Amino acid sequence: MGIDTVKLKSPPLGEKMVRRIEQNCKRWQQVDYTGEILYQITKGELLGSWDSRISIRPMREDFIINDTGRPVLRACAPYIILECSAAKVFNGHNIYGNPVDFRATCQALIDRIAEILAVPLPKAARWTVRRVDWAENYALPFAAIQEFFEGIYTIQFPRRKASKYGDHAVYFPGSTTTVKIYHKGLEFAKHDNYRMKRFFALWHSQQFPSKARECERWVRRKVAALQRLANNRMRVEVEIHADKLDADFGHQPRVDEVNDEYLKGLHDREIRRLLREGKSGMDTVRLSKAVSERLSAIYGDTLGNLLHGFWCQLSTHGESECKKRYKQRTFYRNRKQLTDAGVSWHCTDVKLIRSVSSVLPIDFTPLRTDPRLCTGRVREKPAFLLDRDFMKLAA
Repeated sequence: MGIDTVKLKSPPLGEKMVRRIEQNCKRWQQVDYTGEILYQITKGELLGSWDSRISIRPMREDFIINDTGRPVLRACAPYIILECSAAKVFNGHNIYGNPVDFRATCQALIDRIAEILAVPLPKAARWTVRRVDWAENYALPFAAIQEFFEGIYTIQFPRRKASKYGDHAVYFPGSTTTVKIYHKGLEFAKHDNYRMKRFFALWHSQQFPSKARECERWVRRKVAALQRLANNRMRVEVEIHADKLDADFGHQPRVDEVNDEYLKGLHDREIRRLLREGKSGMDTVRLSKAVSERLSAIYGDTLGNLLHGFWCQLSTHGESECKKRYKQRTFYRNRKQLTDAGVSWHCTDVKLIRSVSSVLPIDFTPLRTDPRLCTGRVREKPAFLLDRDFMKLAA
């Protein structure tokens, strides 16, 4: 997949230019002659990753480190904070086609904002990066995605508390990164379905004003095609915060210092930390018989049987419950031995209740090495063919 939400901080712009931008950013929106909103720019922060608006915040204060090493807010030369979903700005949605090449994406995004506001903005290389979301999609049937979320109800992230939303999403917020795994179909139906219906209706009325009767059916077909595609996509997203970027680079990194390799590598590390499926060079096993054979082959029958019993408890009760039953040193030693042996305790065949007719592939794991990772192009169906420049107006 690629880049989704980005947050960029401009270099100092000067009071005159910031005032000019500020006039356009007080809940400013472009409205078509029919009354339809083409795109919105808000002066406040975005409500969430699903927010399709463009946030532009003129700022005249910034945090600096004082003599005691603490950040304090001080007046400074005016600048702006730009935050939006690059995918929705370029494509109107983020079901597929997220942009890659971070530096080129940021430059295209800044050019687009400059065009909307009719204000010249500095080149992307001079802007600093305050947030980046790197997302990957996995092609799975609707029922398999629901089954996956049922199977990870015991999952934990080190020193983070999970926020779980029904049987379709789980978030692990942190100070440096936030890991999100969710069913794209349900997210699209809740946040983007109505917006895309309005957009397609506007497009049809402009292109075919004499075919008003066919508009509703045509719009339903377009949105249904996107919904069907989203229903078979599980989204794994890592939101990289400013603290993580500053720590990794030793300063606030500029756009020209961040590349796709860094973003992909961080995405992979965070997901492996969550799943604890390390790069052991061995295929990951998760079926009880295969786990028993793997552990016995590596650690011998005695220790292998002990670890298999530990694995059964992890698979059934989860980590939080197992921590209560084992001494801390024993728990972490056993867990590390399982990870080193390429053993996973997520989505196994040992559960309190296991459906016989499981539709989730037993070898599935939400890592970029999984064969179900979406890397190819979406088939050019008529339901998806629209002018890309016009699609930008759907954001």
